[in-house]
This record gives sequence, C-alpha cells and structure tokens, in this order.
Amino acid sequence: MFLDISRSRSRDAARAARTLAPGIQVIGFGMTSEDEGLAGAEAGVTAFVNHDGTIEDLNRAAIRVLSGLPVCPPQLTTRLLQRVAQLAGRGRPDADSHLTRREREIAVLVEEGLSNKEIACTLNISPATVKNHVHMILDKLNLPRRRMIMLETGVHGPRTALQRPRVQIQSRPAA
Repeated sequence: MFLDISRSRSRDAARAARTLAPGIQVIGFGMTSEDEGLAGAEAGVTAFVNHDGTIEDLNRAAIRVLSGLPVCPPQLTTRLLQRVAQLAGRGRPDADSHLTRREREIAVLVEEGLSNKEIACTLNISPATVKNHVHMILDKLNLPRRRMIMLETGVHGPRTALQRPRVQIQSRPAA
C-alpha cells in the first residue's frame, strides 16, 4: 500500500490498514521531514521514500519491503534510534520533547485557551500557519482534539487563575 505520509489523514489510513490487515506493508512517500517519518513509523509505515523520490525509488522500496527489508533514509534512522533510546530510558518520553520551538510556543498558547486567531495575533503569524502548527502538534502527540494538548504537554503544570500569565493580543494594521 502506498501513502503520502506528509498528510495526517494518510497516517490515519496507515493505522487503520494495519489494524484491519496486520501483515500489510505500507510504503510512505512524500516525506519532507524526519518528524513526518517518525509520525509515519508510529502509524505503521514500513518503508519511506522522500518527497523528491522517483517512481524507480518507489519500485525499489516495494521490492525491498516485499522481501522483508525495511527502507529508511539515514536521517530518519537516526531519529528513530533516538526515539527508541528515549522510550527505553524513561519509559515515557516528555510529551513535547519532539515538538519544535514554535510548536511548543503554540502548545503553550493553546493550553492558555487562545483561539488560532488570537495565537496568530500574539505571534504575528497568519491563522493558517497556526492551524498547520496545531495539526502537526496533534499528529506528533497522537491526539484527536485540540483541547487535549494541555493534558498531554502539561508544559506549565497545574495553574490557578492567579498564576496564569496574561497574553496581550495585538491587532495587525490593516493592509
């Protein structure tokens, strides 16, 4: 089965396929980052072809996978080994340890209860960019809903209303 793993819905499809047919081999193509590859591996993808891969690369991956051999770019292999070491060392990794700096910033603001528009104004980025980051956070943490981010990341731990930092919303000048 071939899936574009740059899309979160494809990773959901890989999980579903592996549940329905545990022996199925899933070849992920379109990988643009190790984060996507890691999310794909967690979804059950058994072979990876980068976003610049060719049809021949896909053919080679299929032949290797059908022979029982994995296909994994070296950078992703490094990331996977780091993840395994992390899991083995602590039992459970820090929830936000594989989020980027910007994703952690956005997770904190989601935890504060801000909307995408409010986060966009706070960070001076577009609401569409915030939406993309939130989707990546949900994918990386394997969470179905936005409101679960605060439960999973626990970036600040429990807070009372007095401890919550105030976020100043700045409106953008009209263009």
